[in-house]
Amino acid sequence: MHIQNESYEGFNILGAVMDEAAAFKSTTNVANVDKIYGTLKTTITSRFGSRGKLLILSYTRHAGDFIERKYEESLEFPFILGDKGATWEINLMRKREDFADDYLRDPVTAAGMYES
Repeated sequence: MHIQNESYEGFNILGAVMDEAAAFKSTTNVANVDKIYGTLKTTITSRFGSRGKLLILSYTRHAGDFIERKYEESLEFPFILGDKGATWEINLMRKREDFADDYLRDPVTAAGMYES
């Protein structure tokens, strides 16, 4: 499936994964992640209730972006599981050293990508 917000209307979606959600944009380069999230959430909930699951993965692109807002919601609502950590803390198959060349080339971008 692609990231047009209505492309999955009418499907019986039990679960979905929004990978790198903070970067979702339409073909006209407009951020559409909130619409996609809303469509997926209502499609899953209307068919499967609380049995359906929606997993959102991303790193923060800017202060207050979609993934930061969803993480803040996880602190407020007990039915939302939120977690945050460096790549090597979440994916134990990776070490910080795996990204050494990225840190040498652009330490600020690397820190944003791997530590948020």
